[in-house]
Amino acid sequence: MMKQLTLAQLYLLTLFLSILTLSGCSQLQNKKSDKNKMTTTTRINKSGGFKGKSGLLGSSTGSGGLSGTGSDILGSSSTTGLDSQDINASTLGVDADAQAATDALMAEGKKYTPADINNPKSILSQRIIYFDYDQSTILEKYKPILAAHAELLANYPEMRIRLEGHADERGSREYNVALSERRAETVRQYLSFKNVGSEQMEIVAFGEEKPLVPSHNDTAWSKNRRVEINYVTY
Repeated sequence: MMKQLTLAQLYLLTLFLSILTLSGCSQLQNKKSDKNKMTTTTRINKSGGFKGKSGLLGSSTGSGGLSGTGSDILGSSSTTGLDSQDINASTLGVDADAQAATDALMAEGKKYTPADINNPKSILSQRIIYFDYDQSTILEKYKPILAAHAELLANYPEMRIRLEGHADERGSREYNVALSERRAETVRQYLSFKNVGSEQMEIVAFGEEKPLVPSHNDTAWSKNRRVEINYVTY
């Protein structure tokens, strides 16, 4: 009887020691896990944390963090996405050279007035925009001219213009009317991009009906592919 009791006690003692061992291992694992969490939190706090001016998504002028409006992990930026001007500029082919020419006009502090329209020394006296064959894209050399007209129209919203589109005689009459309309529309969009009100502009497409030079050669054709800017009221 004593021997059996001793075996039972030994069994219970062994079981008790096993429970203590498992409990100790669990506590040790929890301590390691807590230590890792503390290390991760420390690293996050050093890099900006979830709050403050610099969050996990990058620098921002706001509160930062996951909901911040600044740059994300793909790169830094002060805004999110493209604005409408960036999209319009790409559509209209506004490049660095044209923008530089416009900026130069603004830097001069030149304020155009309606009197400049009839001044032969003024850039506003240039009111014909020529186009390449079968094209409606505005050439670079004409963008400063359009920028000057846009500045005048934006400063004098009561002024009105008519954009008259033309084409040379090659091609069908219907096609040339559509082409001349596209050319006038391209100029209208460019001026609109430069803050000219839509109510200030109207479009007329003449196709091949009103040639500037009534001849049948390359020189004449190059002069007939055009959009004329006509001031209706000023």
